[in-house]
Amino acid sequence: MAIIVEYFIYIRFHTLIKAMAKSTVYFLMFVAIIIALSLLANTRQTGFFSAEAANIVIDGDFSDWQSVLSDSSAVVYDGPWNNMTDLDVVQWDGRNLVRFAFAQDANYLYFYFERVVGHESVDFFVYIDANGNGLMETGEPLVNFNWAKDSGSYVMSYYNYFASNPSGDDIENCGDGCTMPGDNKWGQNNVERLTGTNSSYISLETRFAKSFANITGGNLKFHISSALGQNVPNQIVDNMGPYATTKDTTPATIHYVNATPEMIVVGQLVNFTTKVTDNVAVSSVLIEISGTNYTMTKDGGDIWYYLWNATSAGNYTVTVWANDTSNNWGHMSKSFTVYSPALAIALSNDLAAGADWNVTTLPSYNYSANDNNGSGITSYYVIVEAIGLNADLYVKADGNLMAGNDSILLANEKLSFNVTDSTVPSSAKKSLTANFTDNQIGYNTTNSTKSWLKFFLDVLSGQSPGDYNNTLTFKVVQTGYTP
Repeated sequence: MAIIVEYFIYIRFHTLIKAMAKSTVYFLMFVAIIIALSLLANTRQTGFFSAEAANIVIDGDFSDWQSVLSDSSAVVYDGPWNNMTDLDVVQWDGRNLVRFAFAQDANYLYFYFERVVGHESVDFFVYIDANGNGLMETGEPLVNFNWAKDSGSYVMSYYNYFASNPSGDDIENCGDGCTMPGDNKWGQNNVERLTGTNSSYISLETRFAKSFANITGGNLKFHISSALGQNVPNQIVDNMGPYATTKDTTPATIHYVNATPEMIVVGQLVNFTTKVTDNVAVSSVLIEISGTNYTMTKDGGDIWYYLWNATSAGNYTVTVWANDTSNNWGHMSKSFTVYSPALAIALSNDLAAGADWNVTTLPSYNYSANDNNGSGITSYYVIVEAIGLNADLYVKADGNLMAGNDSILLANEKLSFNVTDSTVPSSAKKSLTANFTDNQIGYNTTNSTKSWLKFFLDVLSGQSPGDYNNTLTFKVVQTGYTP
């Protein structure tokens, strides 16, 4: 794309021999471009359980369960708790369940069991309807926690449930007084042994790694049982329910939506990034631009990104949508602007006011213009505004400096320039010409680059006194294009 924008600065240099001379400046108004970029967002958030378990440690200390036990949505009770009726006839108080609680984090399901008395061996079973469809189907996880008499630790094993009904066994309507009819097959024994109780042996805290059963969904349903041993369903003696459902209601957090670069120009590749966290797991993140959804890519940790080519200028709204493993959606939106590439130039105040010499002695060589400020910082400079591209800066003169019919040759009018040092220390003083290509004073410059200038003049012996002037034209073009 060739973008060539010309800004003509007409500067009349007046040279007075044996008298004061000053210049008059005419310049074309330049366009100052100020870019403002903002992004709008909307948070799409999801969670897994109504009770979180980010700080639970399986160590026999139940203090980290207090917030869970106080959450009614995370707890199931069974008689004789609080004089409730128990629909199961349990002959052994050490196997009689009264309270069950659940929680989770990104890696584990956590279970809390409480029985009437301690000091008796028991097997706890948790039937997990992993897809939340109300049926305990063949292949879904059945977890066993074997707790030996007067032991501070338990042993966890897990199995594939084998349903008695080919389409799956009803778990929603099988709770207290109802034993799940299927049995356990094809499992892993003695997977983990952890300390899960204190000296009372009444309560037990346990965990089950989601990865063991590839659990990713958030709407899980449980059936809880205690047993004399590991032969199910024959040795089941107590049941709880009707069921506990782990409804995903906690929203995830979209922390931000960013775009790089901040100043977006047509033709640029824009990198949209966002940080999304969830108390369980994020399933996918989409970004909506101009009504079209694009899938963002995970870039390690909680960061997601999408690369987008800005093809058209205008105002846009981008919306990030985050979906969790329970199919809950949240969103965050931000607005931004894509600008067309543009070029402009601006003059320093002293350059705009004119450059002058007061020549009183002949001959004078490399006579410094007044606002060169000697070897100090020059007051003459041109600012290049280049939005979305790089630029080259040129200057030319319209001819000799003239005073009526008298002239000072253009070759005697010189300049030095520097784009990094405002004192322009170079000893090189280049004679101006009437061609842009001979007088490049900025190459491949970026936005807000300054080209610092110093002007010099040779006046030979015998030059007639007068008020001499000519006109300079500055031109900025996209780098690589002919001025």
